[in-house]
Amino acid sequence: MVLRNTLWLSASFFIDRIFAFFWQLYLARFFTTNPEQYGYYRLLMSQYTVWILLAEGSLVYAVQQFIAESTGDPKIKVKEFWPFIVGARILTGFLSGIIFILIIGVNILH
Repeated sequence: MVLRNTLWLSASFFIDRIFAFFWQLYLARFFTTNPEQYGYYRLLMSQYTVWILLAEGSLVYAVQQFIAESTGDPKIKVKEFWPFIVGARILTGFLSGIIFILIIGVNILH
């Protein structure tokens, strides 16, 4: 079981690195005429990453805390919190997207 999960995790990480490599090649070609725009892009992605970590990271810990403190069967509690988790993830993703668009607008107009 552990070996199988390790293999899946390793394979997904390897595939992610391959896609990231080709994405960076694409970006390098796309921004060759205007390297300043690449700087804006990297700044935006770093800000967006921090926002996502703050938004969703605390959400996961909060739900884990609620489930741990609740009485009863944990599997039933997970089923009760499932709609909240999905809704909160959609909401944080939507808000993160709006903030990302606003940051893009501010940096492009600057």
